Amino acid sequence: MIQSDAIRQALREKLENGMTLKTTGGAEFLIESINPTEIVFRAGEKKARIAVMLEAIDDLVKEFRFIPPGGWMRIGAVSGEPKPGTLAAVVRAHTQGGSSASQFASILEHIQVAEVNPARPARIRLTV
Repeated sequence: MIQSDAIRQALREKLENGMTLKTTGGAEFLIESINPTEIVFRAGEKKARIAVMLEAIDDLVKEFRFIPPGGWMRIGAVSGEPKPGTLAAVVRAHTQGGSSASQFASILEHIQVAEVNPARPARIRLTV
């Protein structure tokens, strides 16, 4: 069973302030800060500040309970309203708006709790 605590622990152990990561599409973003309640990163040409509340992890784990073990979820990164059942919909509920699903997927892959399949449509599956 997927555990939120395992994902939070991996975030604390493997993610660092000032770290630069890339989305599967090759876009760079900077981890500005991580604390017990949120991850803040800078993304895009204007280096927009995006904060994702870590409660998104709990909701993501809940969504994966409806997916067969080892199953995939669409990332669904869009600038408009995301489709239900996608990572974008889960993450959007825990931000101030804006698309951050691609970055969140890359963070989860970097901390080795998820695998991302970049083929269209891009998908993610949790591995913890």
